[in-house]
Amino acid sequence: MRGLFAAAAAAAAALGAAGCKDKNADQPTTPGVTVRVTGKVTYNGKVVPAGSVRFMAEEGRAEGFARIKKDGTYSVAAPAGKVRVTVDTSMVKDEYDDPAERKKWYVPVPSRYAPYTETPVRVTTAGEQMELDLPLADG
Repeated sequence: MRGLFAAAAAAAAALGAAGCKDKNADQPTTPGVTVRVTGKVTYNGKVVPAGSVRFMAEEGRAEGFARIKKDGTYSVAAPAGKVRVTVDTSMVKDEYDDPAERKKWYVPVPSRYAPYTETPVRVTTAGEQMELDLPLADG
């Protein structure tokens, strides 16, 4: 059952990354309730080894924030319900003066994934925990 749920969550993320809304997007955010969301961030098939992921409630001020680990994974206590997911790697670019280190850690994810108002990634979080890979892409 967990594998089926993970596949459904990955499909929802792919739809969000493509600019489509989650079919369950009519579910409001539940104040004070969180869901442990874990997953992996990729961009055009390449692991994103640094940056941040933020899950923000469509309604209200609830949010969950996590740093992306070097293997591209993240784990966050996200608001339950309709959320927008942002991914930002811009801060990583300025962390490394050495071009070789910058190339190793910085994956230039398009800026449209960073602001809450523009991100095309919209999902509905539910349950105690869920897996949600974020396969970001151009276009």
